[in-house]
Amino acid sequence: MADLAPTASPAPPGVRVRVLVLIDALGEGGTERSMAELMRVLRPRGVEFVVATLRTRGAEGVEPGLRRDGFDIRLLPTGAARRRAFRALVDEVRPDVVHAMLFESNLTARRALGRRRRGRVPLLTSLVNTSYGAARVAAAGRNRWKLRVVQAVDAISGWYAVDHFHAVSEAVRDDARAHLGVRAHRLTVVPRGRPDPRPSLPAGTGAAVRRELGIAPTDRVVVNVGRHEPQKDHVALVRAMAPVLARHPDVWVLVAGRDGTATPALRRAREEVPDRDRILLLGHRADVPAVLAAADLFAMTSHYEGMPGAVIEAMAASLPVVATAIPPVAEVVTADTAVTVAVGDVAGFTDAILGLLDDPARRAAMGAAGRARFEAHFGIDGAAEGMAELYRRVAGV
Repeated sequence: MADLAPTASPAPPGVRVRVLVLIDALGEGGTERSMAELMRVLRPRGVEFVVATLRTRGAEGVEPGLRRDGFDIRLLPTGAARRRAFRALVDEVRPDVVHAMLFESNLTARRALGRRRRGRVPLLTSLVNTSYGAARVAAAGRNRWKLRVVQAVDAISGWYAVDHFHAVSEAVRDDARAHLGVRAHRLTVVPRGRPDPRPSLPAGTGAAVRRELGIAPTDRVVVNVGRHEPQKDHVALVRAMAPVLARHPDVWVLVAGRDGTATPALRRAREEVPDRDRILLLGHRADVPAVLAAADLFAMTSHYEGMPGAVIEAMAASLPVVATAIPPVAEVVTADTAVTVAVGDVAGFTDAILGLLDDPARRAAMGAAGRARFEAHFGIDGAAEGMAELYRRVAGV
């Protein structure tokens, strides 16, 4: 953990940092949610934000809430005018730091700001996934050559234009050093955190969600949160749950997440399960903490992640976890909070989920341990302090 950002003290009186954020869109993904949560916490701590987006998700995602909270959000034009518009926005806002994240926005910021040089607004780039490791290459299949082209563009433009990189986990840091050639002194790890959901959840929230979905109070619920993409491998989750549903007629599966490129495969896999009516594809849900409050167990079958925010949210909700044994998950969970299973091991997931469903005392103990770990290591305040210090360091204030 040597590269973790030091704990920040509050900004000295009168010292403020203005950050211009560039992000593809303010949807409901982990990166978007993490940024929105950080902005709300950091604003009263001396960090001012203006956000530029490449597109809008409309009523879906975190954008409406940020606008209601009074954040300044600008939509950039498409095509060749985008880069000019972003340069003009930089001149207007006069930020201390430009903070870009996600590939398309990263390239836009790098091309707009140009080569690293004295006097230019410093560019900070967040790295949010293990984008070029073996799991990602395997997932690319026949399109591996496209991934390698993207990797080359990412590496060259990052070396040329980025002043400092932020990694959301040690696994992402290692991926960036190995596959993008980022030097250690240009890379800082600040792990993601999440707000505590409990203060905002009225009593009986989980029961209300169960009533909405037609699930009995005594039934047991396994939940997954994530967009339908091959990375998340929801097909493996459905196949792992088929024997569980056959054995336990009181078990349900909830998948909360908007449609994506893997939605057709997920729907086909669901149709192959005799007890398919107890596999509910909820689509986009703005009330993820409420859905988690209705569950007994969280399961994640991802092939790769940057920092599994959904696992952190599950621990905050006192849920035991079954997840893939990948390095970012190992940074979040411990043996007393989760059972980890090899990527793609459908039978292993079935056994792990059955073992926990059949042992309520163990579920309760793991949930309590996960909640304690969330409170100790993954609250939003720690992440906010780390990012505030990183902003000030990159800005030189």
